[in-house]
Amino acid sequence: EEFKPSVVAQKVRVRDYFPYFIRASLAMSGMFIAYLAVFSIYPDFASFSGFPAYYVGLLMAIANAIQGSSYVIFGRLSYMFGVFKLIYVGIAGLLVASFLSMPIFTPLKALPIMSAGVYLYAFAVGFWPLISGIAASSVPPEVRAFLTGTAYNIGAVAGGIVSALIGGIIEAFGMASLPYFVDGIEFASLAVVFVSMFTWPMKIENRA
Repeated sequence: EEFKPSVVAQKVRVRDYFPYFIRASLAMSGMFIAYLAVFSIYPDFASFSGFPAYYVGLLMAIANAIQGSSYVIFGRLSYMFGVFKLIYVGIAGLLVASFLSMPIFTPLKALPIMSAGVYLYAFAVGFWPLISGIAASSVPPEVRAFLTGTAYNIGAVAGGIVSALIGGIIEAFGMASLPYFVDGIEFASLAVVFVSMFTWPMKIENRA
């Protein structure tokens, strides 16, 4: 008797996963906005703050190395600790780091403190890929690429808009005013990330 493999087609309704899509898009937008609000302009801000030119390049190079390592570290930590807990800790780290790297108060406007803020920010942002992992694991394979890819692209667009907005802020109010705006943007965008993760819905089982 000849064996004929059977293929069972399942219709996936994308609208069933809309709550995931909304939260993933908001979380990715918040992360892009928070990240670009600091790092897209930081070399110019550091130079304005009196950092030596050679040190600015060294600072950003070390920060990039820390950031790359932090992705690996957070990935490994996710096997030992809850993923959501790591995200919450990372968000708290980013908030502290943003106020150190772009300080409002005069006593904090010192090269060692601001540099420490940049390094802390570069490390704390390591939880970012965990958001995509949560989104991907919450939906079936048929929806996975659409949800994660679209959320990422929406986030990138949001980050680009805010980067342009920051350029306008500098043009209108000057570089000295930047910490007030950036710290406010950081708080608002990371609050969106936190709420999106905290209200993440329970996993929906695959439906026919």
